[in-house]
Amino acid sequence: MKTQRMKLNCAATLVVGAMMTLTVGGLAMAGTGAVTSAPAAAPGSHSHSMSHGTSQGVDAMIEHLHNQLKITAAQEPLWQKLAAVMRANSARMISLAKARNDHTATQSAVEDLNSYAEIAQAHAEGMKNLVPPFQALYDSMSADQKKAADDEFREHYRGHKRPGK
Repeated sequence: MKTQRMKLNCAATLVVGAMMTLTVGGLAMAGTGAVTSAPAAAPGSHSHSMSHGTSQGVDAMIEHLHNQLKITAAQEPLWQKLAAVMRANSARMISLAKARNDHTATQSAVEDLNSYAEIAQAHAEGMKNLVPPFQALYDSMSADQKKAADDEFREHYRGHKRPGK
């Protein structure tokens, strides 16, 4: 049970982490970056440069995960619920990142911190909203699908480790 919970936490972290990477692209931490668009990654590739800050970016991640996890027709309703939460979370993060970016030149240090806190809070709320539909999907997965999910999420984690760590 503990191992399954750890795997679920890792999986949920990947989905939200991917969403954060796609939508904010470090904007929240930097405070001065712009929300930009980059070319979408090739289908089936695992890239964190997929259309940062756009709905196309989260759609590319949804498509990538759908393909990697080999979602079945029977799992499609569960997948659609998860995808809807990912899209809603992404829209919220895009909105917050845009508002933050639009005000970076004029906001005070306190306003900057409050803006970052709002993004961090939205991220935490997004994670909480994502876990139930992901749990339902993960519980429906075959052993091979769970392994694919676990591998995909481990790969995502390795991609975000700092050099030398």
